[in-house]
This record gives sequence, C-alpha cells and structure tokens, in this order.
Amino acid sequence: MDNFLKNFQDIYAEIKIYEDIRYNLEVEIYNKYKKGLPPTTSFTQKTFKWPNPKYELDENISMNNTIQEMHQYLIDVQVIITNLKNKLHY
Repeated sequence: MDNFLKNFQDIYAEIKIYEDIRYNLEVEIYNKYKKGLPPTTSFTQKTFKWPNPKYELDENISMNNTIQEMHQYLIDVQVIITNLKNKLHY
C-alpha cells in the first residue's frame, strides 16, 4: 500500500501540471471566442477512484487499475492539450 500511495502521489503531481496547462488554455480560448461556459464555472480537477477492495476481488488489482487509469489519463490529457492549442491558434 505504501508503494501504491507513493506512485499515486507522483503520478497525480504530474497530472496536476497538465491539468493546469489545460485549464489555462481553456481560459485563453474562452477569452478569445467568448463562447460556452467560462472555464472557472465548468472546470473540475480530474479525480481518480481510490482503490476499494470491497468492490474488487483483489486489492492489488484494484490498486493497479487506479494507476493504469492515471497513466491513461496522462496520455489523454496531452492529446486534449494539443487539440486546445490547435483550436486557440485556428
């Protein structure tokens, strides 16, 4: 569990950096186009389910699933950022 907690914190710190970049791009896009909800209204920090062995058959599987989901989001958020940059400079 200690190893999981360290991994979770490390990966989440990296995700937080990307989330800040994503948010700032959304603010720039909103300021440029003035469409949709302001990001300050619609923005929510990405959260990940904490492993809950009650709903998983194996605690290790539950922890691994959470870490895997976080790694996938690191990939996804980079694509989101690229799309936002393209939209901003369109």
